[in-house]
Amino acid sequence: MTDKTTDNKPANVLWTGGWDSTFRVIQLARAGRTIQPYYVINTNRESTNNEIATMVEIRGMLTAKYPECTIHPVKYVDLSSVYPKTEYVDAYERLAAQSYIGSQYSYLSALAAEVDGLELCIHEDDKAEFFIKKLHEENTDNKDIHLIFGKLSYPILEYTKIKMREEAEQNGEVDILNKTWFCHSPINRRACGICNPCKYSLEEGMGYRFTKRAKLYSKAPRLIKFLQRVARHFF
Repeated sequence: MTDKTTDNKPANVLWTGGWDSTFRVIQLARAGRTIQPYYVINTNRESTNNEIATMVEIRGMLTAKYPECTIHPVKYVDLSSVYPKTEYVDAYERLAAQSYIGSQYSYLSALAAEVDGLELCIHEDDKAEFFIKKLHEENTDNKDIHLIFGKLSYPILEYTKIKMREEAEQNGEVDILNKTWFCHSPINRRACGICNPCKYSLEEGMGYRFTKRAKLYSKAPRLIKFLQRVARHFF
């Protein structure tokens, strides 16, 4: 997907500084597009500062590499300011009872109702892919799926993480992609190996981005989490 277009209407992208959303920002920058990134601030997540710093660094790298693109400053949305209507929350809970989806989808769907064409970078093998495929099935009449996922756009749904890396390598962008941040609970500013994003990244062939310690921790995540709780209690 090159996104070559004469219509330079800003592409509204949910950007986290992670692999998938950064790959999409790279695609758009390569195509000379105007990009408006959005970032939802969740103060309960330990990785917030890492993610913001990563986006600042990558934005600088991309504007230097692709000066014909325009990447607007990130619009920060405080999670506490997004109030999903009851219908969104109820729809999310019914879908979550069918198959796993992260709790963020109730508020992302509410945000998508306010931001035109908001892009969410779900990729192949993502946990939410189950519902996106149902959304695209002909004659789908599941109102809950349409409410939660219908207003978002999914530009990289057919990509795997490996395919993203291959495309970045072909275009001399893999150094930028490798600057991305994904861990929710960093240890000494490095990936922990035990949070869900680390788990999924390992499963999807991104092992080369982990330290030996993180790979070791990933073998026994419950034990490591228990030991961390004990350590916090005593120290």
